[in-house]
Amino acid sequence: HYKEKALKNIKELDEIVCISDKQLQFFNDKFEPIVRGKLAKIYNGYDGVPSPDARSLKKLLGIPENDFVFGMVSRGIAEKGWEVAIEAFLKLNAPNTHLVLVGESEYMRALSNSYSSYKNIYFTGHSDKPLDWIKIMDVGLLPTTYPSESLPTIIIEYLCCGIPSVASDAGEIVNMLQYEGKQAGLVVPIVNGSVSVDGVKDAMQRYLTDKKFYEEHKANAELCYNQFDMDKCLASYYNIYYNSILDKIEKQSSN
Repeated sequence: HYKEKALKNIKELDEIVCISDKQLQFFNDKFEPIVRGKLAKIYNGYDGVPSPDARSLKKLLGIPENDFVFGMVSRGIAEKGWEVAIEAFLKLNAPNTHLVLVGESEYMRALSNSYSSYKNIYFTGHSDKPLDWIKIMDVGLLPTTYPSESLPTIIIEYLCCGIPSVASDAGEIVNMLQYEGKQAGLVVPIVNGSVSVDGVKDAMQRYLTDKKFYEEHKANAELCYNQFDMDKCLASYYNIYYNSILDKIEKQSSN
């Protein structure tokens, strides 16, 4: 009886805040016309800060300072695209490059065993400080096909650390990686439920070989990160509350 219960709740609401176009589309598809005029989109705010000595992790892994590091941080489930990232990196087969994978699960341990012979692929396990690992990366990866993907925090964290991304077009990712006409990532489409290994490899290759293009997207990362400014998020919610309360007062006064 989900829809019946949801309709009852929605009728009682003055506003509904979503964090992605996908969520807006869901409400419009399932609950028009009741949600008409009630929907708003507000991105999550984020204000993470890496540790001052985060770069020391690169030395800990034995990665030379000037080598190029691809990396991925996410939940340890197959749908996030770990194997696509690994296979794309192996097909890239570029010297002085490394792949750092931050996540923990039985699935991740199995992957670690399967790829243990590759000395330039590092499985770090779980981390309570993902930004520290991201700070040693040059490009962040997320070729996810996770069905419920909406506004993945890890993309925000890549942007927070000033690095471009190679990701799928799941959820809100396409919009997250662009702002005011500036791009901070390369997006590989999901086709028939999967992400092309060659597509991810080609995107990685471009960042590795086109220095000007890479630096442009790296500079744009800070601009795109502004979308997730915590003060902007708080102000947007404040306006939602304020205007809703004001409307209710005006309606009561008119009655």
